Amino acid sequence: MASELGPGKLLVLQYHSGDKYATPETEAKVKEYNVKGFPTIFFNGGNSVVGGGSGNYAQYSTVVNSELTKQSSVSIVGAMTLSGGTLSLNVTVTNISGSAITNVKLMAVLYSDYGTEEHHYVVRDILPPSNIASLSAGETQKFSLSSDFRDSLSSLRAVLFVQSSSGQILQSAIAQ
Repeated sequence: MASELGPGKLLVLQYHSGDKYATPETEAKVKEYNVKGFPTIFFNGGNSVVGGGSGNYAQYSTVVNSELTKQSSVSIVGAMTLSGGTLSLNVTVTNISGSAITNVKLMAVLYSDYGTEEHHYVVRDILPPSNIASLSAGETQKFSLSSDFRDSLSSLRAVLFVQSSSGQILQSAIAQ
Protein backbone atom coordinates (compact mmCIF):
# COMPACT_ATOMS: atom_id res chain seq x y z
CA MET A 1 0.00 0.00 0.00
CA ALA A 2 1.12 3.55 -0.53
CA SER A 3 1.69 6.03 2.23
CA GLU A 4 0.70 9.49 1.02
CA LEU A 5 3.05 12.33 1.56
CA GLY A 6 1.67 15.84 1.78
CA PRO A 7 1.61 18.79 4.17
CA GLY A 8 4.32 18.34 6.77
CA LYS A 9 6.18 15.48 5.01
CA LEU A 10 9.36 15.58 2.93
CA LEU A 11 11.11 13.01 0.73
CA VAL A 12 14.56 13.71 -0.69
CA LEU A 13 15.42 11.68 -3.80
CA GLN A 14 19.07 11.46 -4.86
CA TYR A 15 19.65 11.43 -8.63
CA HIS A 16 23.28 10.41 -9.21
CA SER A 17 25.41 11.29 -12.23
CA GLY A 18 28.87 10.09 -13.21
CA ASP A 19 29.27 7.57 -10.39
CA LYS A 20 28.42 3.91 -9.71
CA TYR A 21 24.84 4.83 -8.70
CA ALA A 22 24.09 6.65 -11.96
CA THR A 23 21.68 5.08 -14.45
CA PRO A 24 20.73 6.16 -17.97
CA GLU A 25 17.49 7.55 -16.49
CA THR A 26 19.24 9.62 -13.82
CA GLU A 27 21.78 10.92 -16.34
CA ALA A 28 18.86 11.99 -18.58
CA LYS A 29 17.17 13.77 -15.64
CA VAL A 30 20.40 15.63 -14.78
CA LYS A 31 20.59 16.75 -18.42
CA GLU A 32 16.87 17.70 -18.50
CA TYR A 33 17.29 19.92 -15.43
CA ASN A 34 20.56 21.36 -16.77
CA VAL A 35 22.47 20.59 -13.57
CA LYS A 36 25.84 22.38 -13.55
CA GLY A 37 27.26 21.26 -10.19
CA PHE A 38 26.78 18.87 -7.32
CA PRO A 39 24.96 18.90 -5.09
CA THR A 40 22.08 20.71 -6.76
CA ILE A 41 18.73 20.60 -5.04
CA PHE A 42 15.36 21.08 -6.73
CA PHE A 43 12.44 21.68 -4.41
CA ASN A 44 9.07 20.55 -5.80
CA GLY A 45 10.41 20.17 -9.34
CA GLY A 46 11.82 23.72 -9.35
CA ASN A 47 13.34 26.24 -6.93
CA SER A 48 16.89 25.03 -7.50
CA VAL A 49 19.77 25.59 -5.10
CA VAL A 50 23.31 24.76 -6.24
CA GLY A 51 25.79 23.70 -3.60
CA GLY A 52 25.40 22.25 -0.17
CA GLY A 53 26.52 22.54 3.38
CA SER A 54 25.41 23.88 6.73
CA GLY A 55 25.52 27.46 5.37
CA ASN A 56 22.57 26.66 3.11
CA TYR A 57 20.26 25.58 5.94
CA ALA A 58 18.33 28.86 6.20
CA GLN A 59 17.75 28.94 2.44
CA TYR A 60 16.68 25.27 2.37
CA SER A 61 14.39 25.55 5.37
CA THR A 62 12.59 28.62 4.02
CA VAL A 63 11.75 26.81 0.77
CA VAL A 64 10.89 23.51 2.49
CA ASN A 65 8.64 25.14 5.09
CA SER A 66 6.76 26.99 2.36
CA GLU A 67 6.32 23.82 0.28
CA LEU A 68 5.15 21.75 3.27
CA THR A 69 2.15 24.05 3.86
CA LYS A 70 0.64 23.50 0.41
CA GLN A 71 -2.57 21.49 0.21
CA SER A 72 -2.91 18.75 -2.38
CA SER A 73 -5.49 18.63 -5.16
CA VAL A 74 -5.11 14.88 -5.77
CA SER A 75 -4.99 11.67 -3.77
CA ILE A 76 -2.71 8.77 -4.72
CA VAL A 77 -3.16 5.16 -3.61
CA GLY A 78 -0.69 2.57 -4.84
CA ALA A 79 0.43 -1.00 -4.24
CA MET A 80 3.79 -2.49 -5.25
CA THR A 81 4.40 -6.19 -5.89
CA LEU A 82 7.45 -8.19 -6.95
CA SER A 83 6.89 -11.27 -9.06
CA GLY A 84 9.24 -13.18 -11.35
CA GLY A 85 11.80 -10.38 -11.44
CA THR A 86 9.25 -7.72 -12.34
CA LEU A 87 8.16 -4.89 -10.09
CA SER A 88 4.50 -3.95 -10.63
CA LEU A 89 2.67 -0.88 -9.40
CA ASN A 90 -1.10 -0.49 -9.35
CA VAL A 91 -1.95 3.16 -8.82
CA THR A 92 -5.18 5.09 -8.35
CA VAL A 93 -5.20 8.88 -8.72
CA THR A 94 -8.27 10.85 -7.59
CA ASN A 95 -8.94 14.55 -8.03
CA ILE A 96 -9.97 15.76 -4.55
CA SER A 97 -10.22 19.42 -5.55
CA GLY A 98 -13.33 21.26 -6.63
CA SER A 99 -12.15 21.86 -10.20
CA ALA A 100 -10.69 19.98 -13.16
CA ILE A 101 -6.99 19.26 -13.32
CA THR A 102 -5.44 19.18 -16.78
CA ASN A 103 -2.12 18.40 -18.42
CA VAL A 104 -0.47 16.51 -15.55
CA LYS A 105 1.48 13.28 -15.43
CA LEU A 106 1.82 10.41 -13.01
CA MET A 107 5.47 9.67 -12.31
CA ALA A 108 6.99 6.62 -10.63
CA VAL A 109 10.57 6.68 -9.37
CA LEU A 110 12.21 3.58 -7.90
CA TYR A 111 14.79 4.14 -5.19
CA SER A 112 16.92 2.19 -2.72
CA ASP A 113 18.20 3.15 0.71
CA TYR A 114 21.81 1.95 0.89
CA GLY A 115 21.98 2.78 4.59
CA THR A 116 24.98 5.07 4.45
CA GLU A 117 24.93 8.73 5.43
CA GLU A 118 25.25 9.90 1.84
CA HIS A 119 23.18 7.24 0.10
CA HIS A 120 19.57 7.29 1.25
CA TYR A 121 16.80 7.37 -1.35
CA VAL A 122 19.11 6.78 -4.32
CA VAL A 123 17.12 6.77 -7.57
CA ARG A 124 17.58 3.49 -9.46
CA ASP A 125 14.90 3.73 -12.16
CA ILE A 126 12.44 6.28 -13.51
CA LEU A 127 9.41 4.78 -15.21
CA PRO A 128 7.94 6.49 -18.28
CA PRO A 129 5.33 9.08 -17.28
CA SER A 130 1.62 8.33 -17.58
CA ASN A 131 -0.07 11.39 -19.04
CA ILE A 132 -3.34 12.56 -17.51
CA ALA A 133 -4.94 14.93 -20.02
CA SER A 134 -7.84 15.79 -17.74
CA LEU A 135 -9.17 14.74 -14.36
CA SER A 136 -12.51 16.32 -13.40
CA ALA A 137 -13.42 17.10 -9.79
CA GLY A 138 -13.97 13.79 -7.97
CA GLU A 139 -12.78 11.69 -10.94
CA THR A 140 -10.50 8.69 -10.47
CA GLN A 141 -8.07 7.11 -12.95
CA LYS A 142 -6.21 3.81 -12.49
CA PHE A 143 -2.77 2.89 -13.81
CA SER A 144 -0.71 -0.30 -14.03
CA LEU A 145 3.04 0.33 -14.22
CA SER A 146 5.99 -2.06 -14.25
CA SER A 147 9.77 -2.16 -14.24
CA ASP A 148 12.21 -4.96 -14.92
CA PHE A 149 15.04 -3.17 -13.11
CA ARG A 150 17.20 -6.06 -11.88
CA ASP A 151 19.54 -4.52 -9.30
CA SER A 152 18.46 -5.39 -5.74
CA LEU A 153 14.75 -5.74 -6.47
CA SER A 154 14.04 -6.66 -2.86
CA SER A 155 15.39 -3.32 -1.58
CA LEU A 156 13.53 -1.14 -4.10
CA ARG A 157 10.79 1.23 -3.03
CA ALA A 158 8.70 3.47 -5.24
CA VAL A 159 7.60 7.05 -4.90
CA LEU A 160 4.59 8.02 -6.99
CA PHE A 161 3.78 11.61 -7.75
CA VAL A 162 1.50 13.70 -9.91
CA GLN A 163 3.39 16.56 -11.55
CA SER A 164 2.04 19.56 -13.46
CA SER A 165 3.50 20.77 -16.75
CA SER A 166 5.29 23.53 -14.79
CA GLY A 167 7.07 20.90 -12.68
CA GLN A 168 5.03 21.41 -9.50
CA ILE A 169 4.31 18.25 -7.52
CA LEU A 170 0.58 18.08 -6.71
CA GLN A 171 0.88 15.04 -4.43
CA SER A 172 3.23 12.15 -3.76
CA ALA A 173 3.03 8.76 -2.08
CA ILE A 174 5.50 6.02 -1.19
CA ALA A 175 4.70 2.44 -2.23
CA GLN A 176 6.51 -0.36 -0.41
